[in-house]
Amino acid sequence: HDGEQWLLLETTANLSIADLRQKNLPITVNGVPVGSSNELTVLPGGYVFDTGLDRIDYGDAVTTVSAPGSRQTAPDLSPSLTHTGHDDLIDAARTSLDDCLTSADLAPAGCPFGAKLPDGSTAESVTWKLIGDPFSDVQPTLEWTDHGVARLPVQVKVLLTATVRTGNSTGSIEQEIIRNATAETDILDEPLRLIWRN
Repeated sequence: HDGEQWLLLETTANLSIADLRQKNLPITVNGVPVGSSNELTVLPGGYVFDTGLDRIDYGDAVTTVSAPGSRQTAPDLSPSLTHTGHDDLIDAARTSLDDCLTSADLAPAGCPFGAKLPDGSTAESVTWKLIGDPFSDVQPTLEWTDHGVARLPVQVKVLLTATVRTGNSTGSIEQEIIRNATAETDILDEPLRLIWRN
């Protein structure tokens, strides 16, 4: 306002973030949580969108709102796992797989591997041993319909050793088993809870 004359009729702009809501992730703008609103009232300037999470973010792209009185839509940013998210997911998958390897069951529940015997046969002294490192060259991804879900596809190679009884006969088996599996988790969980899908 300059004397009796207004210099600016509008000082703010509207910024729609409705498209970002579809990622199923929390949203911060310049580090401030935006709550549940789909449209923000902002001053002209630069804005950085983030999740406010350690494991997943939108990168460092800056959205510029150039003029007051306008309406803009935030860019359709693609979230990705941070180094922390990548490492946490692999650590959780490795821990889960290590737990599976301690099982004395022929088909460990909730694990990415297992074996079957012919009807009438039973197994004793079952041991599992991992062959190689299934996590040496893996690429986690985010579910495209729900970016809060992370997936880690791996190929698990294990050696099964067991004593097998069939009727009155007993024998030892040693068998290499290879399975393609995917570890899946909600990346927002603390701690991460994995489900193995074959």
